[in-house]
Amino acid sequence: MVSSRIESGSADARLTGRSALLTTARAALDAGDSVLITGEPGIGRSTVLAALAAERAGNLVLRCAPAESERHLPFLGMIDLLSEVGPPAFEALSSRERTLLRAALHRTGEEAPRGRSYGSAYDDVLTLRVAVLKTLAALCERSPVLLVLDDAQWLDRPSAEALAFVARRARRLPLTAIAAVRTPYGPAWAWSGKAQALCPAPVLALPVPPMTACEVAALLAGQEGPTPSGAQLARLHEASGGNPHAALELARALAEEGRATGRDPAGPLPIPPSLRRLLLRRLTPLTSRARRTLLAASAAARPTVALLCRAGFGTASADVRDAVRLGVVEPSPTGTVRFTQPLMPRVLYEDADPAVRRRVHAALAGAADDPAERAHHLASLTPGGQAETVLPPTPLDALTGTEHRVALLVAQGASNREIATHLTISVKTVEAALTRAYRKLAVRSRVSLARAVMARGETG
Repeated sequence: MVSSRIESGSADARLTGRSALLTTARAALDAGDSVLITGEPGIGRSTVLAALAAERAGNLVLRCAPAESERHLPFLGMIDLLSEVGPPAFEALSSRERTLLRAALHRTGEEAPRGRSYGSAYDDVLTLRVAVLKTLAALCERSPVLLVLDDAQWLDRPSAEALAFVARRARRLPLTAIAAVRTPYGPAWAWSGKAQALCPAPVLALPVPPMTACEVAALLAGQEGPTPSGAQLARLHEASGGNPHAALELARALAEEGRATGRDPAGPLPIPPSLRRLLLRRLTPLTSRARRTLLAASAAARPTVALLCRAGFGTASADVRDAVRLGVVEPSPTGTVRFTQPLMPRVLYEDADPAVRRRVHAALAGAADDPAERAHHLASLTPGGQAETVLPPTPLDALTGTEHRVALLVAQGASNREIATHLTISVKTVEAALTRAYRKLAVRSRVSLARAVMARGETG
């Protein structure tokens, strides 16, 4: 049984399997290059960043770690970055430069020029950026300077633009940067795709890879208490996708479940609320339409864009492209929909309203060509929504995939021509499918066919 004393991993444990990444990053920093650490939430970017920064003896280290909730506060990143910098660093600045910079940094006793703010005119913006450059240049005269930018995707725009201004002009300065950026970026950050611009060139971008099964085992072995069994470790690695934060959270939840019940759960791993929230937040930039498409993908056994389109999700191709851009779904040349995080489809499905799930299953049942997949969706239409309980067979089950899709669209009020356009078939094919459906269901009209479909709860 997993011990209930699983704790948050120490820095050393969380660096398990990162030696090659650290060696490459150290070599770049030793050569005077900047390093950009990228990766998904929970993969360990901040841990790698902190380890590299701690090793830079002889460097003046300036840090900032902006938060998502504070990204709209102007110049907050620069305030944090220069928080340990004293007045001597400002001595080389002109009176106007010093006044503007100290006002932007909210240093006591300084105010922006009366009647205008530091960012209200182009000349003030330029003067302020030059002041930042001069301040960092003055610091570089004393020792090499290392900028440590954690979660740089949340930098406020004025700070990000000032850093980019400095980076373009720091060629002859002993100034380097280590930045950690969450990827994919999503639309929340205007600087997405330009993260390297925050760092003095040249910049080496290094993605933090998922942990292997052995590395996850070593990570969990570094925690207090007995380590999980081999079978449990395999399940934890598969469910976490090699994400150390997810692995630790799942292991903790598994331990708590074992402590509460006295046995290890044989079913799906318990997902703690904090991990659920983290995964669902990744879907925030998506439209409600795209989320419904992904819900359908999470409900399908073998989801493809073609299946989703047949099921009535006409924007599936565009929705999946948006999900790929956000890193929620892996790119696929064949149209297969595969989530990047193994837990995402389960969390997305369990978060949906049961009535919405039933409509999704009904639509997928009508679109599925594979009998086993169709049976799975029909089973999920029971009042309890449990796929393990199969509905009693009805005449509707005798319809072929095309007949079933036509019947669903008839129940939704579509004309034969509209059905043909939607399914990309001819009107004659629609008419033939309707004739066969009438015969199999022993009905004589579209109204009776619609009633038969609605009686099964498959109107979508």
